[in-house]
Amino acid sequence: MMVALELVQAAQELTGIVAALEVTQDAHALDGTMAAQEPAVAKNDLKNPVNCLITGDLVTNIETEASGTEGGKVTLQCSYSTANSYAYLYWYRKYPNQAMEYILYKGARSGRGTNNIAAFAQKRFSSIAEEEFTTLTISTLALSDSAIYYCALRPTSLKSSRTLNKKLSRHRSQR
Repeated sequence: MMVALELVQAAQELTGIVAALEVTQDAHALDGTMAAQEPAVAKNDLKNPVNCLITGDLVTNIETEASGTEGGKVTLQCSYSTANSYAYLYWYRKYPNQAMEYILYKGARSGRGTNNIAAFAQKRFSSIAEEEFTTLTISTLALSDSAIYYCALRPTSLKSSRTLNKKLSRHRSQR
């Protein structure tokens, strides 16, 4: 059985500046403050794709599509650019009609060695955070992994990005 994943990248500032995400048919914006481990996030649907550049920090997707099967593994990847020496890369997922779910964060550059992972993700989710990119690997794929995945950079204000469709059946799943 195929599993559907979609990756959307965003970056968000601690002060809660809205992060705009460019999506092919709709856009989702993140707002709220970012807590130390599990940030509060709200969803707003926008009718048109949005490009917003507030500072020089940027998060972008690496590839446009990937696929995997149940029991297999898939790696999602985002590149980022920031002048800040401390970079913290966050991963979230969102199921239709549900709140954003925190997966993990990992420090890079001077923040290397700091990390946190949600209890549900400890056995099958892993991440690498390097100087200019981050990955999220999901092993032993299950149908329940079908979701929209978000990659975010902290600290920053936001940046323009676009969707990355990791599709294995349809872009968004039924949970």
